[in-house]
Amino acid sequence: MISRRDSKARRTHRNEEAASLLREFGRRVMSQEVDVADEARVIEAMTGAVDKMGRVDGAIANAGIMTNARSFLNLSSELYHGLLAVNQHGAMYVAREAARHMKARFDAGDPGGSIVFCASLSALTGSASRDPARAPNGACGSTSGGVCWRSSGSAPSAAGCGA
Repeated sequence: MISRRDSKARRTHRNEEAASLLREFGRRVMSQEVDVADEARVIEAMTGAVDKMGRVDGAIANAGIMTNARSFLNLSSELYHGLLAVNQHGAMYVAREAARHMKARFDAGDPGGSIVFCASLSALTGSASRDPARAPNGACGSTSGGVCWRSSGSAPSAAGCGA
């Protein structure tokens, strides 16, 4: 799934290039362009992936956009809600739909699957130019722990990427 809301940020051609390279290794690959801020679209896309591929073994919640408001002081409600819709809610929708599929498989005796949340380390360290992104990045870390404990009873593993 391509996770960005802004059509300028989507890189459909790069995802197709990556899919093509993976196919060279004999892998079945599916690429979708999905506005992850749209919960219904995420549900539809995950259902489509399961229908086409037969199962989903992994999901990476890596949605992320930035605003042009470089400071909390200049952040409008509209920009902030848009940021949360993709970076926080979108990540949760993707993880939740993957977890629902994986849990149903587990209940049927077919365990396995991984969900990875990616967020910037700015959630912990701060960054003068990335103030607005701190809240959804921090939420991804908290959400990953809740998803992991709720789904499997095990401790979460998390990694942050510098940005």
